[in-house]
Amino acid sequence: MKVALNLSPQQLKEKYGDRLQPEIEGPLYDVISKLFKEVIGINILIPSEFKSSKNQETIKCSVRAQDGYLYPLKSSLIFIHKPVIYIKYSEIKFVEFQRLNSSSGVPSRSFDMTITTLKAGETPITFAGIDKSEHKNLMSYLKSKNIKMRSVDVETNQ
Repeated sequence: MKVALNLSPQQLKEKYGDRLQPEIEGPLYDVISKLFKEVIGINILIPSEFKSSKNQETIKCSVRAQDGYLYPLKSSLIFIHKPVIYIKYSEIKFVEFQRLNSSSGVPSRSFDMTITTLKAGETPITFAGIDKSEHKNLMSYLKSKNIKMRSVDVETNQ
């Protein structure tokens, strides 16, 4: 996408310095996010680094009874649907992966991820029903962000 700004070079220089050019070109999300940031003063969170096993930027899961999508971002996690949940990596105490191994003999196709934050008295948040094929990518990504992790077999409490 290519956008020509309806401002003279002098107006651009006075108002935005070197942060905006007379024409902005690139993918639609880049152009829109740059305009929002510089003109309106709003930052947009864009998924960029994480890729799921299906080469997407998101993982389908649920919180309580609400289905939605979990986006591992550069410095935070965001779960979008109802309720929207935003967690900065710096606020995470540790992450537990549950239901990875089934002791009942019936293999499970999904696992749960519970996040405990550093905030005193805050209830841990469980993202349930994550496809097992996402475990390796998610664990590697969180490890690259220096987040403490542990695996817990819920059925045997180990």
